[in-house]
Amino acid sequence: MLSKSNPENGSDTPHDPHPWLEEKVYARLRQRTIDLVKRSVDALSLDKQRISLATIVARSKDLDTEGNGKGISESAILDNQEARDYYEHHRTWQGNRKRRAKPLAVTSPAQLDGASLKPYFASANSAQRTAFAETDYPLRFGWAPLRSVRTPEFKFIEAPRPELYSLQSDPGEVTNLYQPWDPKVQKFRSMLADLRSKLPPPTPSSGTVGQGTVNELRALGYLGPSDAGSSTNVPEPSLLPDPKDKIEEQNLLHRAMIASEDNRPAEARTALEKVLQLDPKSPTALLQLGELEFQSGEYTKAAEHLGRAREIRPDDATAAYYQGQALEKIGNLPAARDALEASLKLSPGQFPARLLLGEVYLRLKDGKAAEDQFEAALLLQPNSVEAKLDLARALIASGNYADAVQQLESLTKSQPKNAEGFELLSQAYSALGKKTEAKVAESRAKQLRGVPKKLH
Repeated sequence: MLSKSNPENGSDTPHDPHPWLEEKVYARLRQRTIDLVKRSVDALSLDKQRISLATIVARSKDLDTEGNGKGISESAILDNQEARDYYEHHRTWQGNRKRRAKPLAVTSPAQLDGASLKPYFASANSAQRTAFAETDYPLRFGWAPLRSVRTPEFKFIEAPRPELYSLQSDPGEVTNLYQPWDPKVQKFRSMLADLRSKLPPPTPSSGTVGQGTVNELRALGYLGPSDAGSSTNVPEPSLLPDPKDKIEEQNLLHRAMIASEDNRPAEARTALEKVLQLDPKSPTALLQLGELEFQSGEYTKAAEHLGRAREIRPDDATAAYYQGQALEKIGNLPAARDALEASLKLSPGQFPARLLLGEVYLRLKDGKAAEDQFEAALLLQPNSVEAKLDLARALIASGNYADAVQQLESLTKSQPKNAEGFELLSQAYSALGKKTEAKVAESRAKQLRGVPKKLH
């Protein structure tokens, strides 16, 4: 049987790709990962910031202009030998292992959000402390947050299906001893509620349910004092799914993400469809599937999945932007306009969304609205040639030829080899009746395009 090398890690997997696929797709993806890693590491070094997998991934999203800010993942770095070598050679801890950090002469604030662990470093009684923990990470998937209390004897986990373990007799945490009337459970819940009362109120999440429902459950005795100020407003028992019931979904989502990044769209699609069989309202699966269909050119399917994702999470700016892209591709311009406007209302600083919305307005024959979007884009990226050209195009469409000429004359001076700039300048000159200037600009555009002159 023929085999091919995985584009990122060189492992053997079934099926031999066509040579053009290796050359045009896999090699290009490998090189993209290498380039983004090198650029990210160099930028972090220049800014004197810590170099780690997490910081490289974050910086790559800022530098990834071709991928609309998608960036690269940690797995893509680790599976690409050249990218991994570059990261490991430059990562911060390696060069600083033998250095001792100099103590900073900083006065401690009067009040800190936390407690010093210094007394426990040398104390023989350090194991006797009570430890609290919480995570809101599951909320990004629409699942309940988790909170816990741990003493030397017991561990209590507050969740939609709470857990209580005896650490002395059951260190493997196999037998759940939870009973709602257990005095230990009531004590631990009281401790969690007391801790929460001392912390700043959290920002409401997308997992928040209606206050009327909360009041009804509290009146029926289902919600207790530990609910006050929680990150979902209903953590005990939470009205959101328990994360431990979603392990299969999470594994499938992770598998889909890795498959998508490794250019295995069929495998990613299969995993995401399985997630939706388990939970038809999984916003994460719908978003990823919508993005996958968009990249595959299935714009109608992409718009459908992304629309469902937005119904579940109406405050998701990314889903709205992706849906706007898909709707624009299938020619549904009014719906694309609405989706892009919704995305920008939630996240105004999206440069690509501004440009696309401006182009949609141009196609809808609304030149003034297009001007507004391109001007807003230039406020975000003042040196963008693309935004300047789009603004000039909008000015011409609106009949503001003089303003277009002013814009394009400045642009063609700074970009003397930009053929499109001279073509638009020729149009603006012609509209103003400046035939000589129009011919000169047109001739320059043709010269840059390599169009031969006509013989007379």
